[in-house]
Amino acid sequence: MARQVADRVPDAAIAGVQGLDSREAAGKLRELLSESTRGPWLHAWTGQGRQGSPDGLALFWRSDRVTLERDLGKAPIDFLDDGTVLHVIGGWFRQVATGRTFGFFTARLASPHERRGAMPVSRTTQRWEAWRVREFVWESMIPHPDDARILAIDLESSFGSSAWFELRKDFEPDGDKRFTVDSSAALFHGKRYDFLFWDGHAGPRFPGGVLGKPGRSEHFGSAHRFVWAALKL
Repeated sequence: MARQVADRVPDAAIAGVQGLDSREAAGKLRELLSESTRGPWLHAWTGQGRQGSPDGLALFWRSDRVTLERDLGKAPIDFLDDGTVLHVIGGWFRQVATGRTFGFFTARLASPHERRGAMPVSRTTQRWEAWRVREFVWESMIPHPDDARILAIDLESSFGSSAWFELRKDFEPDGDKRFTVDSSAALFHGKRYDFLFWDGHAGPRFPGGVLGKPGRSEHFGSAHRFVWAALKL
């Protein structure tokens, strides 16, 4: 992934990553990004509490392009039967070149093969989780009503799902419908689960935040692919 970022998105300044299984894995990815892009990267990692496999979230930013002005913390969005506590995390950043500030967030929703309350995760559950993400972003950005908000998220559900529509109430989606899940299982093959969402400010959602054509990596071993876009600040 780090090599593909350097080759295909050389101007990348910030990223949200889900599914990092340890603090050490997050640190290793930061090192690989620095080596591949020949630039300084920093990161913040949060574990999600599953025993033996923390399944953490992380924010990565290139410190010569953006600076972390304030850690916005985390909030639980769901509690799963295996002990996983899903979170949304965020930070308030400043672009070095322009001085513009923005909020950046990342999260992973529960997947259909996980269980909650002894039942498989449903689309209704995913929509409720997406609502919690919306609430955290809104509450975190109250002090910054005119700033853009960016969300990098693994929805574990496809374009047009109930969770996607829940986020669309506040955010403009990246508009890319190409699949991001590469799996031999018919249940998951060919679906888009990984998205970037943009919101211009605290007011009503409006279009125009995605600049140019968004991108998607080729398959590189993970069950998912990474996506990118140039977004307005």
